[in-house]
Amino acid sequence: MPGAPCCTTASNQPCQADPRSRLVQCFAAAFPNLEAEAIPRAAAATLPEWDSLASMTLLGLIEEEFQLRVPAADIPRLTSFSVILNYIDNIVVRGDNYVASPIKG
Repeated sequence: MPGAPCCTTASNQPCQADPRSRLVQCFAAAFPNLEAEAIPRAAAATLPEWDSLASMTLLGLIEEEFQLRVPAADIPRLTSFSVILNYIDNIVVRGDNYVASPIKG
């Protein structure tokens, strides 16, 4: 995403860290004023700066970091760190080829 902070390594290749660590990096880039220890508890309902623009920035960072495309129908449900991590685990870790299991939470 042009102009957005990058959460990939300096070589612009996704790091090989676990999905949780990589997602923390994406959240830190999208929400630079959010304390690191607060990231795992981050949710749109409790984070005033998580508006529509922040959502699209975060989504772009996640898509770039994990090299995936999030279907438009899934976007409204991705409203917290834990839900997004579950979503990514379903796709990246289990290899669901961009078709996620139903999101819980």
